[in-house]
Amino acid sequence: MELVQVTAHFDRNGEITPFEIIHGAFKYHVESTGRRWQDESGMHILVMVQTIRVFELLFIPHECRWYLRQVGIDRQNHA
Repeated sequence: MELVQVTAHFDRNGEITPFEIIHGAFKYHVESTGRRWQDESGMHILVMVQTIRVFELLFIPHECRWYLRQVGIDRQNHA
């Protein structure tokens, strides 16, 4: 997993909604979120970005950092 910048909203119930991911020179707008789960590592959130890629975001609260792992392919280039 790689360290990334994420713009997200934290509501009063603790629900996290990511809006944007900055990964190196690329900026991705989050189109939708999917499955989420909490484990000893932190909060995992599957997100789909505008290029139809699926990423797993990991938020580690005690570090206040986000990490990214690509889990899906770019369907526009692999049809």
